[in-house]
Amino acid sequence: MSRVKVKDINMYYDVQGEGFPLVMVMGFLGSANCWDPRMLAPLSDKFKVLVLDNRGAGRTDISDREYSIKLFAQDTVGLMDALNIPRAHLLGISMGGMIAQEVALNYPRRVEKLILASTFCGGARSVLFAPADLERVESLMEKLADRPRVRKLANEAIKALRRNAEKPGGRPAATPFEATGVISGIVQDLVEKGSWDRETARKLLPNLCTEEFIRANPGIPEVVVDLMLEAPTPIEGLLGQVKAIAEFDTCPRLPKIKIPTLVMAGKRDVFILPENSQTLAERIPGAKLAFLANSGHMFMEDVDEATGLVLEFLS
Repeated sequence: MSRVKVKDINMYYDVQGEGFPLVMVMGFLGSANCWDPRMLAPLSDKFKVLVLDNRGAGRTDISDREYSIKLFAQDTVGLMDALNIPRAHLLGISMGGMIAQEVALNYPRRVEKLILASTFCGGARSVLFAPADLERVESLMEKLADRPRVRKLANEAIKALRRNAEKPGGRPAATPFEATGVISGIVQDLVEKGSWDRETARKLLPNLCTEEFIRANPGIPEVVVDLMLEAPTPIEGLLGQVKAIAEFDTCPRLPKIKIPTLVMAGKRDVFILPENSQTLAERIPGAKLAFLANSGHMFMEDVDEATGLVLEFLS
């Protein structure tokens, strides 16, 4: 577990195992801690696995630059450069899958095989927040008078979400509005409490796994909460990530991806609807599509099946 200078920030990373590199990019609000150990262990038996904290998340610096998915992709490749990794398999989940798309499009020679998990391409399927949730977040701005930096980031995120929501054509939401309500609730907690606690972290769980899994396996979600609290994403990083996701769009460029690609999704994902994976697979030439029937966003319910799909594809 280390940090290394990548352009204007110090990035946190961890390397496990030996062999051909596999870079794993975590998603919204997550850190390197948030990968399921039940997946990480068998993957690190076969590959040199690199996990990282994205800009503004966990133990990586926040920075004053305007966040975008393209910037996160530059950070990922910059970390590969710093660690002398010329080429690697690339697995991104959720927002990490968006970052992986930008890496594949802008740095195709750096990617051997591509895995896009629980993610989407933006554009026509990128309506993210219900109007009521936007109003809720806007109302919190009055409580940020003494935190001008956070208020500025929040205003930028809200503007991006409003532009996103006002797109013509009656486009379907990539994320169900019940799930975005969870995020606005977390924003409210971070504004009012000033930091993460167990109650706030638990609010995210229904977006990550199914209610049945939480009831049947209470210990596993609590471990997830523990790992989140070890390296929580500050409100500045959260707001920057929201803005980046709201402005993300690779849909028109996906046919340019010529890298062997596996698209994975849980059929019961309520955070990024699984239909978005169908769109990805249709637009990326030759992409394989795999649905996990019982899984939510993070594949906790079918972790062995998900790991097996990854290993089979990379073999």
